[in-house]
This record gives sequence, C-alpha cells and structure tokens, in this order.
Amino acid sequence: MNQEFLTKKAEAITRSYVNDQMLPLTDQEFQELLANVHQRIKENPKEDLYLIINDVIYDYLTT
Repeated sequence: MNQEFLTKKAEAITRSYVNDQMLPLTDQEFQELLANVHQRIKENPKEDLYLIINDVIYDYLTT
C-alpha cells in the first residue's frame, strides 16, 4: 500500500473531523494510526479503504 496515499487520506479525514485543522499528532502517533490501518487492511482485504481509514481515525479520536 502506498504510504504517501494513506498519509494524505488520513490527514484529510482527520481534518474533516476537527473542522479543517490537523490534529497535533506526533510522528509516532500518526505512524500508529497508519499501522492500525495496515492491520485492518490485512484483516479485511475486501473492505473499502476509505471506510477503514475513517474507522481507525474515528476510534482514535473517540477513545
């Protein structure tokens, strides 16, 4: 999976949740989010990528 693509999608979705501002995530936190996305893709390869990224970020923001 293209890391740059995932990063851009994750940033865009994050901004959509917090009114067009990027959360002040550390590089480590952002890498953990991307690792969670990769894990979900492995577990559910047929699930829509946009939904996976959205779910991972939503879970992060609400827990």
